[in-house]
Amino acid sequence: MQQLHNENIERHILASIFFNPKVFNEISVSIEPDSFYFPIHQEIFATMIDLSLHELPVDEEFIRKKLRQKDKLTAEKEESLLNILAYAGSDANLKNYIQELQELHLKRSLLGLSTTIKKTVLEQDYSSEEAMNAIQSDLYKIGSNQNNKQFKNAKEVAKLTMERMLKNKENKNNIVVGLDTG
Repeated sequence: MQQLHNENIERHILASIFFNPKVFNEISVSIEPDSFYFPIHQEIFATMIDLSLHELPVDEEFIRKKLRQKDKLTAEKEESLLNILAYAGSDANLKNYIQELQELHLKRSLLGLSTTIKKTVLEQDYSSEEAMNAIQSDLYKIGSNQNNKQFKNAKEVAKLTMERMLKNKENKNNIVVGLDTG
């Protein structure tokens, strides 16, 4: 039976970001924290996203700092972080590793759906039509999430853009020009 995770691939992807932070933007449109199987890898990637959204360096020191602020840097997580840093990832096969990570995540999602189907059919008081609708909805969500990784939530983009503009204004940055209108 095939395992639905690969720790080496997850480490390689994260190590690639640590050693070449420029690849983060490319990677972050293709995968999400829950694409990773291991919780520490999910947490590290979520922290990378958070740092990037706040225009902070996506590097070892800032990740450690952010995890400490959340009071989530345990000895076990510190060891996992060191294992990732020791992995010496490269960009050589990064695209293939990302595709494999996506494939494993999709299979885990489908396996989770099979559990949901069992619960929906056997344990919940749904008619067969209601059960089919619920299952189709869940399957659609899985499929649409896989196909729309490159799209961003418009509200989030607008909010971040506005925050960046206000930050530039406060810093008297000449990049943003114009008059306050109200």
